[in-house]
Amino acid sequence: MTPGDLFDLCMDAIDRFNRGEVSAAEPFIMLTLPRKVPLRGDRIRLFGKSGPFGRVATGKPRDDGLWNIVAYFPAVAVVKALSDMMGVKVAIQRGRPPDG
Repeated sequence: MTPGDLFDLCMDAIDRFNRGEVSAAEPFIMLTLPRKVPLRGDRIRLFGKSGPFGRVATGKPRDDGLWNIVAYFPAVAVVKALSDMMGVKVAIQRGRPPDG
């Protein structure tokens, strides 16, 4: 997945959250990340040793010795991290539109 694809995925999650299609406290994305060792805790960083933290859902060993870690990441934090990496300024409107 390219940074642009990840950015689009996050923006889609934020849009769905703002339209009220997702019943969650905040917009999130779910990613599977390959890692060399299993995790010891319930948090994982998106870019290895940097980037936003995600909440680990599960981890499974692969046949090649690596681990697939499935985690939930806050979409807004991922967009901010990606925009900083790409040198792009992004304005995100969070929150659901008022009923009416």
